[in-house]
Amino acid sequence: MNNWLVNMTGNANGSISVDLQEHLNYRIKVVYTAHGSNASWKWLRIISTCEEVLRHLADKIGSELGTCQGVKHHSLDLAKDISALMA
Repeated sequence: MNNWLVNMTGNANGSISVDLQEHLNYRIKVVYTAHGSNASWKWLRIISTCEEVLRHLADKIGSELGTCQGVKHHSLDLAKDISALMA
């Protein structure tokens, strides 16, 4: 099995062994499709060519809006949002 060590967290000792092709397949089939894992070949052909751009776009929008997703769940503090909307 040929896997790569990838650190997607940026943390020291955060590397994990992954099969990059399977990781790409997951993102294409599950993250970027509204049709679930059984998406049509036509849709997969369209989305697979721009997966990297979509990932970077989602990261950029998240960082601009301050909504970067992490690996931990916690309750949201809506005070900033409400203050911004009321201003």
